[in-house]
Amino acid sequence: MGSSSDEISADGEDYYTKVPTRPVPPKPLPAAKPPVMEDMLRSLLDELHRNIATDIGQFREEINGVSARLQHTELNTTDHENRIQTLERQMAALQQEQTQAKENMSVMEDKRHWKNIKIRGLPDTLEPAEFRTYSAVCAIRYFPPNRPRATLDWRRSLHPLTKELIARKILYRWGAPRSLIIPKEHGNLKLTNAAEIPGIVQVLELPEQTVAVLSQPTPSTTTHWDPGKVRPFVPAALRGNPSSPSGS
Repeated sequence: MGSSSDEISADGEDYYTKVPTRPVPPKPLPAAKPPVMEDMLRSLLDELHRNIATDIGQFREEINGVSARLQHTELNTTDHENRIQTLERQMAALQQEQTQAKENMSVMEDKRHWKNIKIRGLPDTLEPAEFRTYSAVCAIRYFPPNRPRATLDWRRSLHPLTKELIARKILYRWGAPRSLIIPKEHGNLKLTNAAEIPGIVQVLELPEQTVAVLSQPTPSTTTHWDPGKVRPFVPAALRGNPSSPSGS
């Protein structure tokens, strides 16, 4: 017994150190890719790069085309805007000319109506030799409201203003061919178009609602002349004389 222990101690190794252990297998290395697979992946990547480059080129061409069309559209839009502004200025000028032409036609019609008294006053059976002894003024018994429709409509549209003037005892009179004249100390106020109404109302210190009422449309008059609704006309020299034939 003693000799065996001495042998173990003499060798310097323990018994358990001589027990065989299971070897640890090494980790497997990643398998190398076959050359065929690498070539396939490389070809796929190259084809993908080519397709992406082609698509990017097409997108760039489309973007450039859209940019060119957009620039062309902007130039056309600017040109159209300039044309529209020119047409608007021309239309405003034409509207002003049309308004002035209507005013001139109304003036001419007023003058024509005023000079039409001879046709209405002298009978057709009057001989030329009797002109010297014939008094046209005394012979006119009926004087129709000989005004054109435009003038009558314009006067009717100013009815709220004239009504306010009458209520405030402000004198006014109608001027030829189409005007409303209001005598003042420092000069007459003359109203010839709708744009002058606010200034007249402000100068005369009339209510502001008068301007709003004047801006409302009024019904148009008619140019039809009814002989049964005419007003008898009596000359100033014969007024108040019931025995005169013109006042009968």
